[in-house]
Amino acid sequence: MKFFKRYLTITVLLCTALFVNLYAKTALTVQAWSGNIEMRVTPNGEWVRLLSDMEVPESAQIRLNGKNDYLYLQFPDGSEIKLSGTTMIEVKDILDQKSGKNKSAIKLIMGNVVAKVKPGAAQDFNIETDSAVAAVRGTAFGVNYSAGDNNGNVVVFDGKVAVSDPKGKFSPVMLTPGNFVAFQNGSITPPGPAPKELFDTFEEEYVPPAPLDDTKGGDKDKDKDKDKDKDKDNNGGTVITPVDPVQPDIQPTETGNTQGGMPSTLQPSKSDECASEGLNWSVSSETIDGKVWNKVLLSPTFKLAEGKFILSLYLPVYFQNLDDLGYLPKWYNYTDWDFSTSMTNPDAWTIVSDIFHDLLMKIRYLGVKTDNFVLKVGSIPDFKIGHGILVDGYANDLNFPAERKVGFQMNIDFGPIGLETMLGDIFLTKLMAARLFVRPFHGQGFIGNLGIGVSSFVDVQPVLTNDKYMAFGYSVDLDFPILNIGIFSTTLFADVASLGYTDGINPAYHFRGWGLSAGLMGYLLIFDYRFEFRSYNNGFVGHYIDRMYDGSDEFGRLGNFQKLISGNAATYNGFLFYIGKSWDKVGGAYLSFEQMYPSLAAVTNSAPPNNYLHIELFVDKCLFKKAYGKVMFDRKNFTVDSLFQQFFGDGSVVTAVVYYEIADATYVGLMYKKFYDEVNGEIVQKDTFGLETQLGF
Repeated sequence: MKFFKRYLTITVLLCTALFVNLYAKTALTVQAWSGNIEMRVTPNGEWVRLLSDMEVPESAQIRLNGKNDYLYLQFPDGSEIKLSGTTMIEVKDILDQKSGKNKSAIKLIMGNVVAKVKPGAAQDFNIETDSAVAAVRGTAFGVNYSAGDNNGNVVVFDGKVAVSDPKGKFSPVMLTPGNFVAFQNGSITPPGPAPKELFDTFEEEYVPPAPLDDTKGGDKDKDKDKDKDKDKDNNGGTVITPVDPVQPDIQPTETGNTQGGMPSTLQPSKSDECASEGLNWSVSSETIDGKVWNKVLLSPTFKLAEGKFILSLYLPVYFQNLDDLGYLPKWYNYTDWDFSTSMTNPDAWTIVSDIFHDLLMKIRYLGVKTDNFVLKVGSIPDFKIGHGILVDGYANDLNFPAERKVGFQMNIDFGPIGLETMLGDIFLTKLMAARLFVRPFHGQGFIGNLGIGVSSFVDVQPVLTNDKYMAFGYSVDLDFPILNIGIFSTTLFADVASLGYTDGINPAYHFRGWGLSAGLMGYLLIFDYRFEFRSYNNGFVGHYIDRMYDGSDEFGRLGNFQKLISGNAATYNGFLFYIGKSWDKVGGAYLSFEQMYPSLAAVTNSAPPNNYLHIELFVDKCLFKKAYGKVMFDRKNFTVDSLFQQFFGDGSVVTAVVYYEIADATYVGLMYKKFYDEVNGEIVQKDTFGLETQLGF
């Protein structure tokens, strides 16, 4: 209990401190976009779908995955850039931290960028590639770059641009409107008139080339083309009039801001038809432990702080008959609503904890997300610590709605140091895990990506009928991003772990076996991948806390603990393969398969199979609007032969949630979960299902 109080106090202090930065303005803002566009806020972070209400901070990377995609971003000083086609950039600088003045720099990794810079607004504005740097002060120009052969072009639409080599292999060249240079691997062509075809690649109107002798500047520019004054705003800035983007070959969907022709001035994109804010309520029936319950649910959702804070409440009532609505003790979940079960108990902490529990049960999901901080409270289907050798995909909603848990997850990444932590259930605090990691060479080039972490978990009561037992584990890990070339990245990682336990009588047993994992992970084209070698030795139980942990006795908490204390867990070596991708407001698919081979001694002793399969497919409400949902299949400890002979065999769990719109903002939903266990040589099925009518306002 003391640990829980300290944990809660520390968490509140951390959250309060981090909320101070929620409205930081040192970021680019999304103005308009179309297509499949993704962003990650750190070089090693997870790619997420870019949305209209997001901000793009320093060090963030953005990639456009389609030839017809486009994105408009605005700097704090009013300057703007347009990305189009298959393009990837990294935001190098937005603000000079020492002077507080604007210092804008974009690294073009591949693709096309058009920049329109307000005169006098930015102290520095650069677009960099590995082969050239284009520096400006108040102008409009375009840069394209091919990462494969390190060549590209710079063309000027208005003002002047200085093109230099970051490695100093050629002298800076000044460009005037209508002219361009081509560069490649330390060489550059003389400035010359840009062909119209080059303007077309940027979707910009052709500009007649200015005389090349103007490259020296001077006062001639003040007297030349006075008509250009009509293109200046009241502050002397260039009025940005974006051109119509190329129309996609397919019809626009609700997944993005596919507006067709752009307006004369950039406006924030809108995609609010599938926003999650609002008041939802439903009437349904659910079968729990073979008994049918009627359910009335009120579920309001709120978004605050420009979408960085999300709160969704969960206010259900389960009852048998209408007459029971007025008699709380007959509700299935009456203990979540009484707020007074312990009011006759003189223990003040018991009274407070009961009220605290009932309040927590009203939260379906609470989330806070900033550039370096993620907080989640509620039903969380995928807890993972580090690379997963100890805690891998734990789901605290496996037995929902028969058993509801309010979990907690917090991730902090400040660059040189970071923390991951989780609780399976905030109120009970029986299962908890954490990982602390450091990057000792942070900011020192390539070696700065090296990270070292230590992890630990503890299950205070692995045997629910006996509070004397405890299971725990610890690991050391390393990850090192070694390649990132736009469409492909890979990170080398490795973990070493061990387990332990105590029975409350004898001294704690430490170092029960050891596990090793090593492999590569990253993304290829638009997919995330992972390929890993795993080795479990001398009684070690791999990914001890997994998705099935709260499931059946054989494959869950009790079964894992029995393997641990017996010390008879077989030695296995094998591989894990994962591929998948999710897109916000679209959906996603995942496939994960672990094939473990027992040692020769384990085969002789008829060791059980130790394989794991997870398949998941989900469609977001925003994709079709008419229908959305998710289907998952998990199976543990099977042979490949048995998988093909009996797909839904022992150790399987099937989960499905599907909604269909029958009228405007009115959905009918089916929730279904089936467990498969082997009892006396026969497969026994256990079902939990329900129907729901969902209405939104």
